[in-house]
Amino acid sequence: MKLIIPILKIGLSILLSGNLFFWAAAHASGHKIPAGTDYLFALTGLILVVVLILLQLTGKKRSGKNI
Repeated sequence: MKLIIPILKIGLSILLSGNLFFWAAAHASGHKIPAGTDYLFALTGLILVVVLILLQLTGKKRSGKNI
């Protein structure tokens, strides 16, 4: 478990970075992005952030360190 949590954090951070990059690139290109697509990007980013926070809290709890 000590190895899985850091690997998941790295993977989720990469996914979040990619999500934010593609969202910014889509808007920077000047295209009209449908509202549904914007909401999907926002929802995906929010879910990734929440999971990263939960993993951070789980990792600290397991190691005995409090916030």
